[in-house]
Amino acid sequence: MAENTIKTADVAAKVADVEFVRAFNEDTRKLSELLGVFKPIKRAPNSALKYYETSGTLESGTVAEAETIPVSKYSRSGQNIASLDWGKWAKETTLEAISAGSYAEAVQETDKQFIKDIQKGIRKQLIDFLKTGTGKDTEGKAITGANLQATLATIWANMEVQFENTDANPINFMNPLDVGDYLATAPITTQTAFGMTYVEKFLGMYDTVFMSDVPKGTIITTPRENLKLYYADAAEAQGFNFYHDRLGYIGVHHDPTYTNMTFQTYAVTALKPFADYLDKIYLATITPTV
Repeated sequence: MAENTIKTADVAAKVADVEFVRAFNEDTRKLSELLGVFKPIKRAPNSALKYYETSGTLESGTVAEAETIPVSKYSRSGQNIASLDWGKWAKETTLEAISAGSYAEAVQETDKQFIKDIQKGIRKQLIDFLKTGTGKDTEGKAITGANLQATLATIWANMEVQFENTDANPINFMNPLDVGDYLATAPITTQTAFGMTYVEKFLGMYDTVFMSDVPKGTIITTPRENLKLYYADAAEAQGFNFYHDRLGYIGVHHDPTYTNMTFQTYAVTALKPFADYLDKIYLATITPTV
Protein backbone atom coordinates (compact mmCIF):
# COMPACT_ATOMS: atom_id res chain seq x y z
CA MET A 1 0.00 0.00 0.00
CA ALA A 2 1.31 3.46 -0.85
CA GLU A 3 2.73 5.35 2.11
CA ASN A 4 0.54 8.41 1.53
CA THR A 5 -2.72 6.52 1.07
CA ILE A 6 -5.49 7.99 3.25
CA LYS A 7 -6.89 5.28 5.49
CA THR A 8 -10.21 5.06 7.33
CA ALA A 9 -8.53 5.64 10.67
CA ASP A 10 -7.01 8.92 9.45
CA VAL A 11 -10.38 10.30 8.38
CA ALA A 12 -12.15 9.04 11.49
CA ALA A 13 -9.57 10.68 13.76
CA LYS A 14 -9.94 14.06 12.02
CA VAL A 15 -13.74 13.94 12.15
CA ALA A 16 -13.58 13.02 15.83
CA ASP A 17 -11.25 15.98 16.51
CA VAL A 18 -13.63 18.41 14.85
CA GLU A 19 -16.70 17.04 16.63
CA PHE A 20 -15.02 17.02 20.04
CA VAL A 21 -13.89 20.64 19.80
CA ARG A 22 -17.25 21.75 18.39
CA ALA A 23 -19.13 20.20 21.30
CA PHE A 24 -16.78 21.61 23.92
CA ASN A 25 -16.39 25.02 22.35
CA GLU A 26 -20.12 25.53 21.78
CA ASP A 27 -20.78 25.59 25.52
CA THR A 28 -17.65 27.60 26.29
CA ARG A 29 -18.55 30.20 23.67
CA LYS A 30 -22.11 30.43 24.94
CA LEU A 31 -20.83 30.88 28.47
CA SER A 32 -18.66 33.84 27.50
CA GLU A 33 -21.27 35.45 25.26
CA LEU A 34 -24.34 34.69 27.37
CA LEU A 35 -23.05 35.72 30.74
CA GLY A 36 -20.54 38.33 29.72
CA VAL A 37 -18.92 37.48 33.04
CA PHE A 38 -15.40 36.50 32.23
CA LYS A 39 -12.98 38.62 30.27
CA PRO A 40 -10.72 36.16 28.38
CA ILE A 41 -7.00 37.01 28.64
CA LYS A 42 -4.36 34.91 26.90
CA ARG A 43 -1.22 34.08 28.85
CA ALA A 44 1.72 31.77 28.33
CA PRO A 45 1.51 28.39 30.07
CA ASN A 46 2.94 28.42 33.62
CA SER A 47 2.38 32.17 33.97
CA ALA A 48 2.12 33.36 37.57
CA LEU A 49 -1.23 34.90 38.53
CA LYS A 50 -1.68 37.44 41.31
CA TYR A 51 -4.56 38.93 43.24
CA TYR A 52 -4.48 42.45 44.63
CA GLU A 53 -5.94 44.24 47.62
CA THR A 54 -6.20 48.01 47.98
CA SER A 55 -6.07 49.63 51.41
CA GLY A 56 -5.83 53.17 52.71
CA THR A 57 -7.67 56.02 54.43
CA LEU A 58 -9.01 59.27 53.03
CA GLU A 59 -7.71 62.15 55.13
CA SER A 60 -9.93 65.05 56.12
CA GLY A 61 -10.56 67.61 53.42
CA THR A 62 -11.15 70.36 55.97
CA VAL A 63 -7.97 72.41 55.77
CA ALA A 64 -7.49 75.91 57.09
CA GLU A 65 -6.26 78.65 54.83
CA ALA A 66 -2.56 78.30 53.97
CA GLU A 67 -2.27 75.06 55.95
CA THR A 68 -0.66 71.94 54.49
CA ILE A 69 -3.15 69.56 52.93
CA PRO A 70 -2.86 66.08 54.50
CA VAL A 71 -1.90 63.34 52.05
CA SER A 72 -4.19 60.35 51.73
CA LYS A 73 -2.13 57.20 51.37
CA TYR A 74 -3.34 54.14 49.49
CA SER A 75 -1.42 51.01 48.68
CA ARG A 76 -2.03 48.05 46.42
CA SER A 77 -0.50 44.75 47.47
CA GLY A 78 -0.23 41.69 45.28
CA GLN A 79 0.38 38.04 46.01
CA ASN A 80 1.03 35.07 43.75
CA ILE A 81 -1.75 32.53 44.20
CA ALA A 82 -1.67 30.30 41.15
CA SER A 83 -0.04 29.49 37.85
CA LEU A 84 -1.67 28.79 34.51
CA ASP A 85 -1.06 25.06 34.04
CA TRP A 86 -2.23 22.55 31.47
CA GLY A 87 -4.99 20.13 32.33
CA LYS A 88 -4.39 16.87 30.43
CA TRP A 89 -6.83 14.02 29.86
CA ALA A 90 -6.85 10.80 27.87
CA LYS A 91 -9.50 8.22 26.98
CA GLU A 92 -8.89 4.85 25.35
CA THR A 93 -11.34 2.78 23.29
CA THR A 94 -10.47 -0.78 22.28
CA LEU A 95 -10.92 -2.40 18.89
CA GLU A 96 -13.27 -4.88 20.55
CA ALA A 97 -15.48 -2.09 21.92
CA ILE A 98 -15.72 -0.47 18.49
CA SER A 99 -16.39 -3.81 16.78
CA ALA A 100 -19.12 -4.74 19.28
CA GLY A 101 -21.23 -1.77 18.26
CA SER A 102 -20.02 1.05 16.06
CA TYR A 103 -17.37 3.74 15.99
CA ALA A 104 -20.00 6.37 16.79
CA GLU A 105 -21.21 4.51 19.88
CA ALA A 106 -17.81 3.47 21.19
CA VAL A 107 -15.85 6.66 20.52
CA GLN A 108 -18.10 9.64 19.83
CA GLU A 109 -20.77 8.87 22.43
CA THR A 110 -18.18 8.28 25.16
CA ASP A 111 -16.41 11.47 24.01
CA LYS A 112 -19.59 13.37 24.90
CA GLN A 113 -19.42 12.16 28.50
CA PHE A 114 -15.68 12.84 28.48
CA ILE A 115 -16.42 16.47 27.52
CA LYS A 116 -19.10 16.84 30.19
CA ASP A 117 -16.75 15.58 32.88
CA ILE A 118 -14.02 18.02 31.80
CA GLN A 119 -16.55 20.87 31.85
CA LYS A 120 -17.77 19.81 35.29
CA GLY A 121 -14.21 20.09 36.56
CA ILE A 122 -13.90 23.60 35.11
CA ARG A 123 -17.16 24.69 36.78
CA LYS A 124 -15.92 23.34 40.11
CA GLN A 125 -12.64 25.17 39.62
CA LEU A 126 -14.57 28.39 39.06
CA ILE A 127 -16.68 28.08 42.20
CA ASP A 128 -13.80 26.88 44.35
CA PHE A 129 -11.98 30.06 43.41
CA LEU A 130 -14.97 32.33 44.05
CA LYS A 131 -15.35 30.72 47.49
CA THR A 132 -11.98 32.20 48.46
CA GLY A 133 -13.45 35.72 48.32
CA THR A 134 -12.89 37.88 51.40
CA GLY A 135 -15.39 40.73 50.85
CA LYS A 136 -17.28 42.14 53.87
CA ASP A 137 -20.23 44.49 54.33
CA THR A 138 -19.87 48.23 54.91
CA GLU A 139 -19.19 47.56 58.61
CA GLY A 140 -16.54 44.95 57.95
CA LYS A 141 -18.82 42.03 58.78
CA ALA A 142 -19.98 38.99 56.82
CA ILE A 143 -23.20 39.51 54.87
CA THR A 144 -26.15 37.46 56.12
CA GLY A 145 -29.92 37.36 55.82
CA ALA A 146 -32.85 35.53 57.40
CA ASN A 147 -34.06 34.13 54.05
CA LEU A 148 -33.32 34.25 50.35
CA GLN A 149 -35.01 37.56 49.63
CA ALA A 150 -33.64 39.23 52.76
CA THR A 151 -30.11 38.07 51.94
CA LEU A 152 -30.36 39.34 48.36
CA ALA A 153 -31.72 42.65 49.62
CA THR A 154 -28.79 42.98 52.03
CA ILE A 155 -26.34 42.16 49.24
CA TRP A 156 -27.98 44.74 47.00
CA ALA A 157 -27.84 47.46 49.67
CA ASN A 158 -24.17 46.82 50.40
CA MET A 159 -23.23 46.72 46.73
CA GLU A 160 -25.05 49.99 46.09
CA VAL A 161 -23.15 51.67 48.94
CA GLN A 162 -19.73 50.19 48.27
CA PHE A 163 -19.81 50.78 44.52
CA GLU A 164 -21.91 53.93 44.34
CA ASN A 165 -19.06 55.88 42.71
CA THR A 166 -18.20 53.26 40.11
CA ASP A 167 -19.74 51.61 37.08
CA ALA A 168 -19.58 48.16 38.68
CA ASN A 169 -22.11 45.57 37.49
CA PRO A 170 -22.49 42.93 40.22
CA ILE A 171 -23.53 39.39 39.42
CA ASN A 172 -24.71 36.63 41.78
CA PHE A 173 -23.85 32.93 41.85
CA MET A 174 -26.39 30.77 43.69
CA ASN A 175 -27.44 27.16 44.26
CA PRO A 176 -30.78 26.43 42.52
CA LEU A 177 -32.01 24.63 45.65
CA ASP A 178 -32.09 28.00 47.42
CA VAL A 179 -34.57 29.40 44.93
CA GLY A 180 -36.76 26.37 44.29
CA ASP A 181 -39.81 27.77 46.07
CA TYR A 182 -39.51 31.10 44.30
CA LEU A 183 -39.06 29.57 40.86
CA ALA A 184 -42.16 27.42 41.39
CA THR A 185 -44.42 30.47 41.34
CA ALA A 186 -42.49 33.24 39.58
CA PRO A 187 -42.63 33.67 35.78
CA ILE A 188 -38.99 34.14 34.78
CA THR A 189 -36.96 33.46 31.66
CA THR A 190 -33.87 31.30 32.06
CA GLN A 191 -31.01 30.47 29.71
CA THR A 192 -28.67 27.52 30.09
CA ALA A 193 -25.07 26.97 29.03
CA PHE A 194 -22.08 25.02 30.27
CA GLY A 195 -24.14 23.43 33.04
CA MET A 196 -25.20 26.84 34.38
CA THR A 197 -28.60 28.52 34.39
CA TYR A 198 -28.65 32.27 33.91
CA VAL A 199 -31.43 34.69 34.93
CA GLU A 200 -31.42 38.39 34.15
CA LYS A 201 -32.30 40.75 37.00
CA PHE A 202 -33.36 38.02 39.41
CA LEU A 203 -35.85 39.47 41.92
CA GLY A 204 -35.33 42.79 40.15
CA MET A 205 -31.74 43.00 41.38
CA TYR A 206 -28.67 41.54 39.73
CA ASP A 207 -28.15 39.01 36.97
CA THR A 208 -27.78 35.60 38.58
CA VAL A 209 -26.09 32.33 37.65
CA PHE A 210 -27.54 29.18 39.23
CA MET A 211 -25.04 26.36 39.70
CA SER A 212 -25.26 23.26 41.86
CA ASP A 213 -21.54 23.71 42.56
CA VAL A 214 -22.36 26.72 44.77
CA PRO A 215 -22.90 25.57 48.39
CA LYS A 216 -26.54 25.62 49.40
CA GLY A 217 -27.24 28.59 51.65
CA THR A 218 -24.46 30.68 50.09
CA ILE A 219 -24.74 33.54 47.61
CA ILE A 220 -21.55 34.74 45.93
CA THR A 221 -21.57 38.26 44.49
CA THR A 222 -18.88 40.23 42.70
CA PRO A 223 -18.68 42.90 39.99
CA ARG A 224 -18.41 41.38 36.54
CA GLU A 225 -15.40 43.61 35.90
CA ASN A 226 -13.53 41.80 38.66
CA LEU A 227 -13.62 38.43 36.90
CA LYS A 228 -11.12 37.25 34.33
CA LEU A 229 -10.57 33.98 32.48
CA TYR A 230 -6.90 33.40 31.84
CA TYR A 231 -6.10 30.77 29.26
CA ALA A 232 -3.18 29.30 27.35
CA ASP A 233 -3.65 28.85 23.61
CA ALA A 234 -3.69 25.16 22.73
CA ALA A 235 -2.78 26.12 19.17
CA GLU A 236 0.61 27.24 20.47
CA ALA A 237 1.50 23.96 22.20
CA GLN A 238 4.76 23.39 20.39
CA GLY A 239 5.51 19.92 19.14
CA PHE A 240 1.91 18.69 19.39
CA ASN A 241 -0.66 18.51 16.64
CA PHE A 242 -3.87 19.55 18.40
CA TYR A 243 -7.08 20.44 16.65
CA HIS A 244 -8.33 23.52 18.48
CA ASP A 245 -11.16 26.03 18.71
CA ARG A 246 -10.92 29.63 17.54
CA LEU A 247 -9.52 31.00 20.82
CA GLY A 248 -7.45 27.95 21.61
CA TYR A 249 -9.35 27.17 24.81
CA ILE A 250 -9.05 23.44 24.15
CA GLY A 251 -6.83 21.20 22.08
CA VAL A 252 -7.79 17.66 21.10
CA HIS A 253 -6.18 14.82 19.21
CA HIS A 254 -7.55 11.42 18.24
CA ASP A 255 -5.13 8.73 17.24
CA PRO A 256 -5.38 5.00 16.50
CA THR A 257 -2.65 3.07 18.33
CA TYR A 258 -1.87 -0.18 16.57
CA THR A 259 0.50 -1.57 19.19
CA ASN A 260 -2.47 -2.38 21.43
CA MET A 261 -5.33 -1.82 18.93
CA THR A 262 -6.99 1.09 20.71
CA PHE A 263 -8.31 4.48 19.66
CA GLN A 264 -6.99 7.29 21.85
CA THR A 265 -8.72 10.56 22.71
CA TYR A 266 -6.45 13.26 24.15
CA ALA A 267 -7.61 16.66 25.43
CA VAL A 268 -5.71 19.60 26.93
CA THR A 269 -6.87 22.92 28.28
CA ALA A 270 -5.39 25.63 30.45
CA LEU A 271 -8.19 27.77 31.86
CA LYS A 272 -7.99 29.65 35.13
CA PRO A 273 -10.87 31.76 36.50
CA PHE A 274 -9.43 34.73 38.33
CA ALA A 275 -10.32 37.95 40.11
CA ASP A 276 -8.33 41.15 40.35
CA TYR A 277 -9.54 41.69 43.92
CA LEU A 278 -10.46 38.90 46.32
CA ASP A 279 -11.89 41.47 48.74
CA LYS A 280 -14.48 42.39 46.11
CA ILE A 281 -15.91 38.86 46.06
CA TYR A 282 -18.64 38.63 48.69
CA LEU A 283 -19.94 35.40 50.21
CA ALA A 284 -23.33 35.96 51.81
CA THR A 285 -24.99 33.35 54.00
CA ILE A 286 -28.70 32.59 54.33
CA THR A 287 -29.20 32.11 58.08
CA PRO A 288 -32.87 31.49 58.93
CA THR A 289 -33.93 32.69 62.36
CA VAL A 290 -35.42 30.06 64.65
